[in-house]
Amino acid sequence: MHLSLRTWGPNRLAVLTSLLFVGLLLLGTTPPTPADPSKPVAIAVHGGAGAATPDVMGEQRAAAYRTALREALEQGHELLTQGAEATEAVTAAVKSMEDNPLFNAGRGAVRTAAGEVELEASIMAGDRRQAGAVAALQRLRSPVRAARLTMEESEHVMLAGPGAESFAEEAGLEPAYRPPRSLRASPPSHRTAFTMTR
Repeated sequence: MHLSLRTWGPNRLAVLTSLLFVGLLLLGTTPPTPADPSKPVAIAVHGGAGAATPDVMGEQRAAAYRTALREALEQGHELLTQGAEATEAVTAAVKSMEDNPLFNAGRGAVRTAAGEVELEASIMAGDRRQAGAVAALQRLRSPVRAARLTMEESEHVMLAGPGAESFAEEAGLEPAYRPPRSLRASPPSHRTAFTMTR
């Protein structure tokens, strides 16, 4: 297994995003099979734009970002090596970041101009030519799980607002974290990308 950490500047974000999109589509084109060490798997995660470098944000905070990204990466990679579908691995990796207040997702979401948190997510399954997305969520803990539920359990591609929340809550998804506004994370300003291959 090879793990690499790369710091990506703002100019590389578009390239990374494109590669992630293509990579996830390619991962989704193979039906799930039992774990087989002769079949390589790959996954990449990123926490957004910018660079999580110690000279910009301090060593302790930069290390926290790298640790959180590594945890998300390892969760998704482990599922792939066990033969899970790409959508399952992506959901696990993204949910790990949603549960971490360092990222502008889930717990660490940045507030709107009105002072509220609104979350969104999307996911695709290339082998099934399916997609699911949710937007303007305020009551759900995991937007990526709601997006996957939309893709797999509804006739829609995208659901938004109270209708999306009701659909997901009826399916049993967890309610959102509701910390006091003073404890919500400020906008993360630096990001790092990880890749893992076997």
